Amino acid sequence: MGAPESGGSAPEGSREPNSQLFPDALRKLATFGSQLADVLVRHRKVEALTGEKNVIGRQNLVEALAHLGVLFARAPQLNRDEQLEQIAYLRDHLSRPVEKWATFAG
Repeated sequence: MGAPESGGSAPEGSREPNSQLFPDALRKLATFGSQLADVLVRHRKVEALTGEKNVIGRQNLVEALAHLGVLFARAPQLNRDEQLEQIAYLRDHLSRPVEKWATFAG
């Protein structure tokens, strides 16, 4: 992983007290909502255009949410790199349905 992002009110070595996430992990997670919204719109559009269930897309959404659950449930036990890894896995799963179906839903 690259150098930690700068900014935020807490030092990079400390955790945000409510979520127990490291500041750079929390910043990376902040874009999750808009990315998820985009994926859901494309997912619905694919199903509407094809008339078929996007089973692969649904499974990727389940996997992405599982990584989000692990991140929050285990945040106190995860070190910074492990937290960032869970966010990378989450983003990877969210990008898969978009990449796979972008030609249909674009």
